[in-house]
Amino acid sequence: MERKTMPAYVIKLGKIQANVWANETKHGKRFNVTAFRMYLANGEWKRSDSFGRDECQIVAEVFHKAYAWIEEQSHVAKRAERIQQCQNDHATEQEVAEGYP
Repeated sequence: MERKTMPAYVIKLGKIQANVWANETKHGKRFNVTAFRMYLANGEWKRSDSFGRDECQIVAEVFHKAYAWIEEQSHVAKRAERIQQCQNDHATEQEVAEGYP
């Protein structure tokens, strides 16, 4: 059975959804964002990647939320790297809290 890749993060506003995908690269983790809208056709839910005028603000909002989440992940990763470096350098908890090095 093939395992499906799951989004790292999902934002839903009404019928609009954005998925944030994490990709490991030689330069570290990178993120991509896809968006779609759900609609009902002949009793069946379908997806479209085109948006009407009235959906543009909602699309902008889900992309804004995706951007904010990606930025947060970047800060978390940098903090983890700093903590690891401090531990490797045997820094005290006080030094880590103060932003060592």
